[in-house]
Amino acid sequence: IAPSDWGPSQSYDPEKNPRTNFGISAIAQYAYDVWTLEASVRNDDNTQFGNKTTWQTAAGWSFYEGYELTLSHGTAFRAPSFVDLYYPGYEMQNLKPEESENTELSLSGAVSIVDWTVTGYYNEIENMLIWEGAGMQNVGEAEIKGVELEVKLDTDIVSHEFYLDYKDPVDKSGAEDTQLAYRSKRGAK
Repeated sequence: IAPSDWGPSQSYDPEKNPRTNFGISAIAQYAYDVWTLEASVRNDDNTQFGNKTTWQTAAGWSFYEGYELTLSHGTAFRAPSFVDLYYPGYEMQNLKPEESENTELSLSGAVSIVDWTVTGYYNEIENMLIWEGAGMQNVGEAEIKGVELEVKLDTDIVSHEFYLDYKDPVDKSGAEDTQLAYRSKRGAK
């Protein structure tokens, strides 16, 4: 659909630009003594963006009662949504799918009514989909590394969840590294 053919007063017609996605996935988990191993794989066949296989592996070690150390590594794929591609006035039909490789190391524990997790992560992203003033754009290369603290507790009938996130979101596609647009270095909720 050309931008001049579609505007705010018109609706998107899937007959003119259809897209289907067929996905299949498998996961295996094995637990023995203090070890937990996990592997997963997923294949997506997207009529607009082709066939892509992603995977993830993880290993967990319960080294002391109530405490676990986990290491995971995997890949991801994100096709642009219809909103990303065809939002009225911000049409970006040439967007590429986002692909990434991710590594995480977590330490988690449970003390009394409090469950907590500290996670360090490192993500390398190609063609990152990010909103910039004129609509959704691809960032050629991006890197996000950081540390997240998650605390959960229950008090009677109320469950509480708290998150703190310290990260370094970097756009590496230019001559100099810059902070990714609309990505904060700190977050809390």
